[in-house]
Amino acid sequence: HIEAKGSTVPASLGGIRIAVAEHGANLAAARTTTVGGDGAFTVTGLQPANYEVVVTLPSGLSQTWAVRSVMAGGVELRDRPLTFENGSVGDVTITLTDQRTEVAGTLSTASGSPATDYYIVVFSADRALWHPLSPRVRAVRPGADGGFSVRDLPPGEYRIAALTDVEPDEWRKASFLESLGDASVAITLKEGATTRQDLRIR
Repeated sequence: HIEAKGSTVPASLGGIRIAVAEHGANLAAARTTTVGGDGAFTVTGLQPANYEVVVTLPSGLSQTWAVRSVMAGGVELRDRPLTFENGSVGDVTITLTDQRTEVAGTLSTASGSPATDYYIVVFSADRALWHPLSPRVRAVRPGADGGFSVRDLPPGEYRIAALTDVEPDEWRKASFLESLGDASVAITLKEGATTRQDLRIR
């Protein structure tokens, strides 16, 4: 089921999309369902395997709310695969929060001009959390003024880097993130707060 914890109450929890994909598989092959207005959901047709859970909020809800956790048996399923053997898993709880995280800043050239032909990659400092569907890895393009913003990553310790010539989804590969090392900057994201981190191309 889904629950919301925040300073307000969502008008409805309906329309949230739940996708369950085998660990390491493409999301296109996931089993999916849409949550009803009461916050309950069921995903059927799963074979014994290790699974990852991806939660997508509808546009109206995502303007104010973010996913805080996806828990089953005390385990955060966005960080560790769910092992499905036989029968069913009936205690999956998805918690939403309106205390969102954000890292924002400006990317500029050595002369101080906006740098736009780059990707900003933000990724967890813990390499154990680098997997293809991880919510702790994100890439965005800066705007025309060099400004960028990444919202709703889970709180924690991260690295941030500016890159060119990135192949589609290459930034989701552990080997690629490992190579960023000295080219990235350490940041901390806290629930309900914006972390400011400007970057300059040397």
